[in-house]
Amino acid sequence: MIISSACFWNVQKFFDQHEFVSDSICGYTGGTSASPTYENAKKDGHVEAVKITFKSEHYQDLLKFFFDEYPTKRIKVQNEMHGKKFRGRLFYHTLEEKELFEKMRLKYDDEETLTLILPAKDFYPAEDYHQNKYMKRCAKK
Repeated sequence: MIISSACFWNVQKFFDQHEFVSDSICGYTGGTSASPTYENAKKDGHVEAVKITFKSEHYQDLLKFFFDEYPTKRIKVQNEMHGKKFRGRLFYHTLEEKELFEKMRLKYDDEETLTLILPAKDFYPAEDYHQNKYMKRCAKK
C-alpha cells in the first residue's frame, strides 16, 4: 500500500505504530523523474509517500485505521500554499483496490476532508536519512 499525506515522516510514524504493519519505507511517487531526491522531487511532480508492508488479510484494517485516525492530515485546504501538499492520497495498483478506496472515501470524507485516489506509479525510496526519521528525532530529545 502506498499512502501520501504531507510529510512522509508523520505518515510513517502513524502506520509504524499499528500492530499489522511489518515494514514501511519513505519515498517519492507520482512525478516525472526517475531519480527523485528530497531537493528535486516536488518540482518534478513527486509527492512524499510511504510504502507500507503488511499481511494482506489486514488490508481493510489498515485502511480503516487511516480513515478513522488520520483525518486531520487529510484536511481539504483551499489555499495553494498547503492544499496540494497536505492532501491525503491513496495509490491503487488494481481496479479492486480502486473500488475499495473509493468506497472508503465515500464513507469517511466530508466537506472538511479530501482523499485523492490515484493510480500507482513507480515508487522511489527516499534517502537513508529520511527512513525512520521520526525515531531519530525523538531519540535526540
